Amino acid sequence: MYKLNKRFSVDKDKFQWVLVETHYPEKGKLYQRNKYYGTLGQLSSAIVDEEAKRALDSLPKERVKEVDKIVAYTTMLEGITKRLEVFIGKGVTDGNK
Repeated sequence: MYKLNKRFSVDKDKFQWVLVETHYPEKGKLYQRNKYYGTLGQLSSAIVDEEAKRALDSLPKERVKEVDKIVAYTTMLEGITKRLEVFIGKGVTDGNK
C-alpha cells in the first residue's frame, strides 16, 4: 500500500485501483473506507475532487462564490489530476511505501 498522506493511501490489485480513505472522528475509533476505480485517472480525479471539496468547505462563503469566476479552474484541476496520476503510478509501481 502506498501512503499519500494521513488521509489517503493507494493500493492496486490485478484488476483495479483501491483508494483507502482513513477517517479520524473526534470521538470513537478511526475507520477506513475503501473505494475502487478501474483506472489510475479515475482514482486521481477522485482524490483531487475530495481535496477541492474540503478546501472549498474551509473558505468563507463570500470567497466560495468567486470560485466560479475563475476561468482556468477546470484546467487547473485537470493539470493537478494528471500530475497526481503520474506521481501515484510511479510510487505504486516502484513499490514505494
